Amino acid sequence: MNVQETSRSAYYDDAIPTLDERQKAVYDCLAARPEGMTNLEIAYALHRAINTITPRCQELRKLGLVQGMGRRACRHSGRTAIVWAVVGEAEQLSLLS
Repeated sequence: MNVQETSRSAYYDDAIPTLDERQKAVYDCLAARPEGMTNLEIAYALHRAINTITPRCQELRKLGLVQGMGRRACRHSGRTAIVWAVVGEAEQLSLLS
């Protein structure tokens, strides 16, 4: 583990406990699915309205905990949408592409 990875790990250890309940639910949902999910897929998985998910993804992105990893067709709507993933997972997936 290099210094950058150590710093990133320390940041996540500090940031994740400070998430509110809704942010933590979205983060945990994405962490459980390393292939990433769209906002609507997260909404279906958590049985919540999409308008409660979209802002949480943006908040998590601003905190540096999740990132968009491209676009694909949503499994529920068929429409193209941003796929969100936990930052470490998104970086690993981009290396495989």
